[in-house]
Amino acid sequence: MHVNTLLRCAFWSALAGTLYLALVPETLVPMTYDKVAIAVTSATPSMLNNDKSQHAAAFFILMTIGAAAYRGFGTYRMAITLFALGGAIELLQAMPLFSRDCQMSDWVADSVAILAGLGVILVQRRLPPIAGVSPFLRRNAA
Repeated sequence: MHVNTLLRCAFWSALAGTLYLALVPETLVPMTYDKVAIAVTSATPSMLNNDKSQHAAAFFILMTIGAAAYRGFGTYRMAITLFALGGAIELLQAMPLFSRDCQMSDWVADSVAILAGLGVILVQRRLPPIAGVSPFLRRNAA
C-alpha cells in the first residue's frame, strides 16, 4: 500500500474519531475516552485527562497528518480548514441536540495546536533531506 494512501486513511480515521468524541453526548464520552486512553496513552494518561490537552492533541495530529496526506491541497489551506472545523464543532456543541458545552477556550486550544503543527511542518520543510528517509511533509515529495 502506498504511503500516501496510509496517511489519508490515518487522517480520515483521526477526523472521524475527533468528530465522534466532540459531538457524542457527554454522558458517553468518559466511558469511550477511558478505553481509548488506556490503549493509546498508557505512558502519559494524566497529561491527556485535561480537556484542552485532548483538543490540542487531536488538532495537532489532524494538522500534521492532513498536511502530509494532502500536500496538493496546501498547508495553509489545511490550517484554515481545520480552524473552521474547530469553530464549527464548538457551534454544534452549543446546540441542545448534542448535549455538550460550547467553550471558546476549546477553539483556542484547537487553534494553538494547529499553529504548532504548522510550525513543525514549515521547519521540517526547511531542513535538509536525510538520506533514506521519505520527506513525507515536503511539498514536492511524491
